[in-house]
Amino acid sequence: MTHYNPIKNRDPESLTRAQMALVLYTLGFVVVPIIPGTKRPAIKWRSDQGGRLLSRRSVARYWRKHPKYDVAIVVGPRIIMLDADTPEAEARLHEIEAAHDLTPKIIVRTSRGLHHYFGLADGVIAKADGLDSKSNPTGIDIRAGESLAIVPPSTSKSFELCEANSLEDLGVVGQNFVDAIVRNNGRKPASPPATSTPPASLPAPITTLTNAEEARIQNLLSHLEPDLCYQDWSHVGMAVHHATGGGQIGLDLFDQWSSGGKKYIGRHDIQNAWKYFSTEREDPITLGTLIMMANQAKQQLLLPAPATMTAQLPEGTQQHELLPYSLRGMSTEFTELLEDETHVLADIAITGQWTVIYAPPNTGKTLLTLFLLQQAIKGTTLNPNRLFYVNADDNFRGLAEKLAIAEELGFHMLAPGHAGFKNHMLMPLFGQMAESDNAAGTVIVLDTLKKFVDLMDKKQCAAFGAAVRPYTLKGGTLICLAHVNKNRDKHGKSVFGGVSDILDDADCGYILDIADKGDDRRTVRFENKKARGNVADSAVFSYRVERGIAYRELLDSVQSVSNELLDKLLDGPDADADVIDAIRSAITDESKTRSKVLGSVMSSIDTSRRQVERVLDHHTIGSGGDDLWECNRGKHNARLYSLPEPLTPESDT
Repeated sequence: MTHYNPIKNRDPESLTRAQMALVLYTLGFVVVPIIPGTKRPAIKWRSDQGGRLLSRRSVARYWRKHPKYDVAIVVGPRIIMLDADTPEAEARLHEIEAAHDLTPKIIVRTSRGLHHYFGLADGVIAKADGLDSKSNPTGIDIRAGESLAIVPPSTSKSFELCEANSLEDLGVVGQNFVDAIVRNNGRKPASPPATSTPPASLPAPITTLTNAEEARIQNLLSHLEPDLCYQDWSHVGMAVHHATGGGQIGLDLFDQWSSGGKKYIGRHDIQNAWKYFSTEREDPITLGTLIMMANQAKQQLLLPAPATMTAQLPEGTQQHELLPYSLRGMSTEFTELLEDETHVLADIAITGQWTVIYAPPNTGKTLLTLFLLQQAIKGTTLNPNRLFYVNADDNFRGLAEKLAIAEELGFHMLAPGHAGFKNHMLMPLFGQMAESDNAAGTVIVLDTLKKFVDLMDKKQCAAFGAAVRPYTLKGGTLICLAHVNKNRDKHGKSVFGGVSDILDDADCGYILDIADKGDDRRTVRFENKKARGNVADSAVFSYRVERGIAYRELLDSVQSVSNELLDKLLDGPDADADVIDAIRSAITDESKTRSKVLGSVMSSIDTSRRQVERVLDHHTIGSGGDDLWECNRGKHNARLYSLPEPLTPESDT
């Protein structure tokens, strides 16, 4: 059975640069972005610079921001690329490959010639070398060590052949082949490193095995999957080689174990690799490495080995149960997740967090959530393909209306009883998404939370929180809509419904409540109750409340309201001074219709129509206010407003 190769089994021309970068990263290559039209890398990429893209997420994010950047891979230390820029060099490269019975698995066609890719056997010396094709037309450039090779679909690059399913599938070449290329270029091959006698402190390799020792190696190998990356696979082979003195028994054990993997081609390849597993290195890979790898794989320690097979592990790491779970060395990936943190719902919900929004019935929590999601999608801070809205508290008409909005914006909507989805499926999916690395970038909205957990049951709430946390720790985002308690507190404010476990376990919590009930618009406010991160203490919105209005129109009517404007609505007469001055300026010395007065005031100051109408009616002569202006009926019964004439001294007397 062979691996599915996204390059080989798909037209390479159809892959974008971003897709190719992800494919190559998945196959085990280190990918580097190249500034278009140049050969200049856009980031620091050498291993000692610390600037490489070290996670699938960082690769995807970089090309999402720079979709036109070309793609390169780092060649070395386990890969060699041979560059033939002339027909003479191509012919010479084919001759040398044929003489060594080698066929490349990856060939890239360039504007000048061909690139052939191979893997390097352990211990092979290969140095980068560039030649002038005019003065040396048969010369073959060597890319090795730490070099960059630009790959398709970058400018002027295309695949002529791609038969490798992963980095480990590249044909492995030895020192003789590399030396032949070097001699062809008129260079002197590098001298092999002088072999030194192993230090006396190192145990001599075992040349004969007892049945118990052979069984122990088989037991260690049984805990490891053969389809490891090339480095780990070769370390297993070196450890077995060292423990068996490079003998036939070790080769048979290594071949038998490797044959259980999908990447296994045949014993011939195993024998070729076995020849380069030296037992005379100053820092040999011993059976201790194999024991450590097996311990990590099965997440428990093996029994101590016999005296002749004792592992020589570094002090402080030998036989420790917590070692397989250590996060040391992953800070870069965690930092990249933090750098990608954005707001999902305005300033209310952040990616990678669990946010709960409590609200009384008919407050507009679903409406406001959809409005804020729409803003994030249109603002390109939220990828609709990774947004899943679970509508579990709606009738069929409501589901149909909201589904149309979801399709318009491009996000997914789930509903119990449709497409095979059921509420009880959700909690196990949190763990599955965390394990498969699908959590990062995913946003899930639950409307409403009570459909998935009994908010009055502490055990259920605790279990729900435990299921959610691995999902958010891997970069997933959860937004839950919930109801408040029927009884308000002594200050008249809404209180979250159910036990406190949900709010205790969540990262962020808000209570949404009605701030002002107008005749045609309703004003509501989010009030923060718990925060982790940069979220707002409060946020205010308003929307139309006309009976019979379509949901799409209702969504379009949502507006953000400043806290200052809300204070004016709530503070009463003391907040009317600005409105009074604006009305006086609007009326001037001639009568004005009601609509003109309203329009003039609302265009001159930050206020609501309802506020202007209230002040205008309250201070009209005969209405019980301060009698600041008068209202008379005009043509077609229109209401005309004017300022009263100032009092003279005689009339005052």
